[in-house]
Amino acid sequence: MKLSYFLSFCFLLLAVASWAQPDLENLSREEKNTMRKCPLHKKKMKLSDNYRANASDFRRSEAYPFAYQLNYRRYCSVCTKLLTKEEKQFAAEERARGNKASMQRCMVHNKFMKTNPEFSSVKSVKNEKRDEDIINAKQYMGRFYCRVCSKVYRIRYKDEE
Repeated sequence: MKLSYFLSFCFLLLAVASWAQPDLENLSREEKNTMRKCPLHKKKMKLSDNYRANASDFRRSEAYPFAYQLNYRRYCSVCTKLLTKEEKQFAAEERARGNKASMQRCMVHNKFMKTNPEFSSVKSVKNEKRDEDIINAKQYMGRFYCRVCSKVYRIRYKDEE
């Protein structure tokens, strides 16, 4: 008996929680432009000088739906702050791994290698499966790549693509 009351209470809480949170994904741009309070942070939103009524190039963000960068009529300062922080973090990660020269040299061509922006520890091809004369090609998704190996790889496997 007590268990059934507890379960019905839990379902009631879930129903109220889902009812209280608006479904922001299904709202149109016009509906979002008319909101005055951020539904996520319960803060009053300020008018944005970044608003464009005919914004065809607007961005979307599920986690921060009312950030200043998204060009809505009003913006939430908390959403803006969080999205800015996330963008800075992603930009720093991109700079850290993208096309910087390294001190390593390609054993085949004796050229300095660069860090591979497409590096993936999951998708990188094992050394045993790489061609010996182009072992450091960018297409193998290793940590470093040689420009000459990558160029030879493109020429060799051009027909397969």
